[in-house]
Amino acid sequence: MIAIIGAGISGLVTALRLQQAGLPYVLYEAGSEPGGCIRSRQEGPYLREEGANSLLAGEGTEALLHELGLENEILPAEAVSNFRYIYKNGKIRQLPAKPRSLMLGGYFSLKAKFSILRELRNKSRGPENETLADFFRRRFGEEVVRYALDPFVNGIYAGNSENLLVKLTFPQLLKMEKEYGSVLKGMANLGGKRRKTLSFKNGLQTLPIAIAEKLNSIKYRHTLTALDWDKDGFTLNVSAPDSGAGFGKGSFQQRVNRVIMCLPAYAAAPVLADSFPELSAAAAKLEYPPMAAVHTAWKRSRVSHPLNGFGALHPPHVEKLFTAGTIWTSSVFPGRCPADEVFLTTFIGGSVNPENAGMPNEALISNTLAELRRLYGITGEPEYIHTNRWPLAIPQYDAHMLPVNAAADAAKARGLFICANWQGGVSIEDCIRKGGEMAGVLKG
Repeated sequence: MIAIIGAGISGLVTALRLQQAGLPYVLYEAGSEPGGCIRSRQEGPYLREEGANSLLAGEGTEALLHELGLENEILPAEAVSNFRYIYKNGKIRQLPAKPRSLMLGGYFSLKAKFSILRELRNKSRGPENETLADFFRRRFGEEVVRYALDPFVNGIYAGNSENLLVKLTFPQLLKMEKEYGSVLKGMANLGGKRRKTLSFKNGLQTLPIAIAEKLNSIKYRHTLTALDWDKDGFTLNVSAPDSGAGFGKGSFQQRVNRVIMCLPAYAAAPVLADSFPELSAAAAKLEYPPMAAVHTAWKRSRVSHPLNGFGALHPPHVEKLFTAGTIWTSSVFPGRCPADEVFLTTFIGGSVNPENAGMPNEALISNTLAELRRLYGITGEPEYIHTNRWPLAIPQYDAHMLPVNAAADAAKARGLFICANWQGGVSIEDCIRKGGEMAGVLKG
């Protein structure tokens, strides 16, 4: 028997593949619904995402959607979502998408353009555990770090490029540097099918719900409270609701041969403390910066900005704005608000500005609305407003991750596996891939 702990997307895909392979499993989820950080909520005419906002789907994910019969539910991103914007020097500016516009446009200074061109002949090599900021600074210069890398990293990881390690976040950059002598040359030789940005008509949680409906051994409101290992396997202590109908009463013990941990690191650390102290201690040190989101809807007539794009990110080190950036949600996916309104999802906090996410709700909202009005030429009051907070948001792939990876590799020999966004990538696409690979490892 295999126990899977946590019904986020990693745990769900792992369970689906184990079930298809005929391997016995049980999936325990502490909450009352599947999805983990993928959570969609409809409130009147407004559909908001209380976690991930879109899915960048490669071939493997597209195949999974087809397998689940979700073709008619898929909502592709509008064409304007290919346009991305950065706040720079007091204005929201479009980030060049192609090399020609990068070099001929006015986004970067002449000095930065020369630094970018020099990258083609840059023979330098960095240290073993080089940070993203140092890698890009070495190859492209400071302006590219602050006005291209930083907002990108803040948008994906809520992270600080000065701390995240390039080999853990974007190892393909090091591969390009080694094989081609240049990141630009490596990018020019990239092949493969381009991934698609998409969601679903009823929100991203459509995906985990569809997977959960296929599973025959998922138990909600079941919480792992302790885990003991011996040479014959594991004893799990599980807290369950007193449902009285075969669903579990109070606490009970479960014997299993292997455990797949799909919980966040901070939730996994306490239950691993007794049997896997090294992994527990390392996982407990991982940083999860706080984040908040303010969802707003405004009458279109009150917003002067055209909002023709995916959204705008704010360089955290140099522009000193209160918010980290805004997704122009109604421009990317239709049906998120009434037709005569626009829907914005604004993020606050992250590793560089964690104090902003911790503000009282009134201050958080007032500062956000003031900045939205200034940046987008908005007048009047919003038609809709909702706030979400994540005191522990996204795991940071910094130097603290190195002992985690070493301890996790050692734990595999004793039958404990990690399949979560704190190993091997944070995106939904990464988690889908890892779930499929995990089932393959256990089947083999």
